[in-house]
Amino acid sequence: SLYNLLFVMFWSFTYTLSNAQLFSISSKLASVPKDPINKKVSVIRPSTSNPILPSNSSTSCDANEESLCLTTFDTVVSPLLHGPQHPMDCSSSKFMVVYWFDMGFGAAIMSAVAAFRVAQHQNRVFLIHAEWGSGFFASVANSSLCPNQNAPDAWECYFQPISSCTMEDAIKRAGVKTPAELKLKRNLAYWSFGFKLAANAHDKLFNAPVVFVDMYLPWMSKQSRTVRERMRPWGKIMSNKNDDLFLGTAMRYIIRLNAATLEQFRPAIQKEVSKLTKNAVFKTISLPIRGADKCGTPVLADGTLGKSRFESACLTFKTYMNAVESIREFGVGINTVIITSEDARYIKAAKSHQETLIASGGSLKLVFNELDEQQGDSRWVALSKTSHSHSRIIFSMWSTLELQMHAIYYIMNCNSHWHQFIRAIRVGGCGYSQPIFFCLDQQHPKSPYFMCTQENVSGKSALASCRGRSARDI
Repeated sequence: SLYNLLFVMFWSFTYTLSNAQLFSISSKLASVPKDPINKKVSVIRPSTSNPILPSNSSTSCDANEESLCLTTFDTVVSPLLHGPQHPMDCSSSKFMVVYWFDMGFGAAIMSAVAAFRVAQHQNRVFLIHAEWGSGFFASVANSSLCPNQNAPDAWECYFQPISSCTMEDAIKRAGVKTPAELKLKRNLAYWSFGFKLAANAHDKLFNAPVVFVDMYLPWMSKQSRTVRERMRPWGKIMSNKNDDLFLGTAMRYIIRLNAATLEQFRPAIQKEVSKLTKNAVFKTISLPIRGADKCGTPVLADGTLGKSRFESACLTFKTYMNAVESIREFGVGINTVIITSEDARYIKAAKSHQETLIASGGSLKLVFNELDEQQGDSRWVALSKTSHSHSRIIFSMWSTLELQMHAIYYIMNCNSHWHQFIRAIRVGGCGYSQPIFFCLDQQHPKSPYFMCTQENVSGKSALASCRGRSARDI
């Protein structure tokens, strides 16, 4: 179709670079100092998958640090994504319906955008189904608790409709009466937990009028790997998790805030971002620390102890700051670090460190998100049992995202979907020039900055050994 042709032409053009631009990035990475004793271990290394963007790449965020990228009213973001989502006739369209996932927002959006990519390739209208009082929206019983008090469903509590077509159109096209019936109609193609891939599943995925997904669908999941092995055509259209340019643009399209949410969020977030020094992005490091349930026992804001998933080791705050100083050795003039975390222990340690810097007359400035809830967990199944307001959690997330767009160097746990989310947004339309990412989970195993995770060790016993490197005292 014309849309698909334009889509391919656009992304091909975006990734076309001159030799001079490639040399420019190579020169930056080559400036990392080399330790004459052990070149692989003692210096923090940039990610091998750092994006290479055109040096004159422009985005909706200009060079003014007070500008906002996500907290702005944009009805389109990308015409190439917007067009297929607004067909002339919904009654004859094919659909892919995603049931919004009951997990952290980063993991959910990474999964949703993978399905969105498939929908684009199959000429399907992509829809998100989010029910009141369920999953991620467990504590949002109705629209009276929303910024948009006229929201017809939980998704539009905060976000713009993702398509001119509706769930009613998809339900009618599938020949059922309710979303619950759609989920139970087994002659439709679908993916869900426990679903066994039938021999004809590939044909169903391409030919069924409605495909629905209600499972965790990132690229690294066992189900995704199974599909790649058994269905080669499917594997070719699944997003690569390092395809940040597409992922970021698609994410920005999916999470466009509605007017009512913007009216509530924008003034306070603008005030937070205005704390950053003008035109200082090239002197700034982003340090979004993912702690709590990701690496240890989460302590919720009300003092309740949560349950750890232990997907990575908890590093000490001192280790993070040592990584900062390692980057400052080759980053000329770096004087600002933006520190955010859902784990109050890290913020407490950071503010204590800030006092030490001020007392000693240090030149490093630490910037915090004063709107951060520090809720101590990423999963709403845990947070819904606390006194946290759902809208304040979303508010906290958005202010963090906006602040973290204003840096050039990023210190991350690239096994974290929240950090992958920040990375993709930064590369796919928000931010300034070429960012450089330092993935702690991709450092040399003997490096003092190495973070062991479920992805860089093999087997549960090896992951359990990470506890030896997990800090008891943040």
